[in-house]
Amino acid sequence: MPKHTWKSSVVTDNGAGPTDSFDLYGAAEQNIGGAAVGQKGLQVGIQDVEEVDLTITVANIRSFFIKSTQPMRLRINSEITPAQEFTLEANKSLAWNDANYPQPAANPLTTNITKLFFYNEGTAVAVVTGGFLLKNQESQYS
Repeated sequence: MPKHTWKSSVVTDNGAGPTDSFDLYGAAEQNIGGAAVGQKGLQVGIQDVEEVDLTITVANIRSFFIKSTQPMRLRINSEITPAQEFTLEANKSLAWNDANYPQPAANPLTTNITKLFFYNEGTAVAVVTGGFLLKNQESQYS
C-alpha cells in the first residue's frame, strides 16, 4: 500500500528540538519524474515548458508534494489558459495532506488535474519531483 511520510521538526540554536513524523496510506500513487520514467526527476531545461499528463481527482488526494531545484511556474490543465497557477521557489515544496499535519490547511489544488505544465524560470536545468497519494486508484497517462 503506497504511503507518504510527513515529518516536522523544530531545532533551537543549540540543535535541540522535537522531530515528529506521520504516515498516510492510500490506494494508489502517481509520481512526477520518478522511476516510472527511469529518471530521478523530470528534467526541465532553462525557459523550457514540460508537460506531464495524468489524471487526478482533487477529492481523491490524501497527500501531495511538488518540488523543483529551480524557480518554476506550474500551470494546471493548460499552458495558455490554466485552471490554476503556482510559483514554485527553488527547493521549496508545494505540499498538502488531508490529515492537517503538521497544521490545518486547505488543499491549494481546487480543480481536477489532467495535465501539469512546468516552466523553468531558473538559470540552470531544473529537476522536478512530486507525488500524489490517492484514496482511490486512478489512471496514469505518463
